[in-house]
Amino acid sequence: MDFGTIWGQFIGSGCHPDPITSHRAAHTSGPFRPFCLPRNLSVTPCNTPNPPITPQNPPKNTPNPPQILYNRTMVQLGICAFREGMIKDAHNALLDIQSSGRAKELLGQGLLMRSLQERNPEQEKIEKRRQVPFHMHINLELLECVYLVAAMLLEIPYMAAHEFDARRRMISKQFHHQLRVGERQPLLGPPESMREHVVAASKAMKMGDWRTCHRFIVNEKMNGKVWDLFPEADKVRAMLVRKIQEESLRTYLFTYSSVYDSISMEILADMFQLDLPTVHSIISKMIINEELMASLDQPTQTVMM
Repeated sequence: MDFGTIWGQFIGSGCHPDPITSHRAAHTSGPFRPFCLPRNLSVTPCNTPNPPITPQNPPKNTPNPPQILYNRTMVQLGICAFREGMIKDAHNALLDIQSSGRAKELLGQGLLMRSLQERNPEQEKIEKRRQVPFHMHINLELLECVYLVAAMLLEIPYMAAHEFDARRRMISKQFHHQLRVGERQPLLGPPESMREHVVAASKAMKMGDWRTCHRFIVNEKMNGKVWDLFPEADKVRAMLVRKIQEESLRTYLFTYSSVYDSISMEILADMFQLDLPTVHSIISKMIINEELMASLDQPTQTVMM
C-alpha cells in the first residue's frame, strides 16, 4: 500500500477537521480545503477504505494562513507515516519543516525573536492573529524526535554502505549536525536529552548493536517525552523494535561483510532476533540492488561473500 492510499483511507474514515481551521474552510479556495481534514490523522487510528487523497503543493504567493495550514498538514501526515512504519515517507514529509530551523514559526505556534525585531507593531499584530491556539499546538519535541529517528534509520545504513565514497551525499543535514555535536563533547556521560538519546542510539547502530540502540530509543525517559504521547503507543514501540532490528542487520552486513567469507542466515536471525524469512528477504533485496556483493546458498542457508 502506497503513501497516497494510506492518507486517503485516513481522510475518508470520519476524522473530523481541525476546529480552528474548519471555520476558515468556507472562506478558503478549493485547493486548500483538503488541508483542513488531516488535523486528527496522527491521533486517530482509522481504517475505512477510500480513494487516495494527498495534498498538493500550495500555489506560489499564497497568503500565510493557507501556508501554515499546508505546513501543519504535512507534519501531521509525516507523523502518521512514521506511526505506520513508512519511514522514508515520514522523513520526506518532515524534511522541509525541520531543515528550516523555524518549525515553531512555520506551524503558527509562535514567532521567533529575530522575526519580531524585523516587524513593525502592525505587522506583529497581524502575525499574532494568525497563531494557532495553544491547545492545537503540535509537540515540537515529538516532531523533532520522529524526524531524527526516521533520519537515523535511513542515514546509518547509507553511511555504512558508502563509508569510503568521497561523493557520499547527506540524507539529513540536521541529523549529521547532531552527530557532529555529539562527537565534539569532551566527556560522554549517559544521555539526558532526546537528541543525545538519538545520537547514542546511532552510534550503537553503526556497530550493528541493535539491543543497545533500542535501549537508547525506547526507555522510560523517552517514553515519557515522546512515545507515550502516541495513540496505541505499544504498536509504535513494536514497530520501532522491528525497524531497528532490520536496519541494524543491514548496517552490520555493510560494515563487516569484508571480514567474512560466508555467514549462516540462522546465525544472523539469532543475532538480530528476526525470523529466517525476514533475514532472507533483507539479504536478497541487498543483493538484487547491488548493495551487497554476495550470493545465497539455499541448501545450507548461507550467505557467500
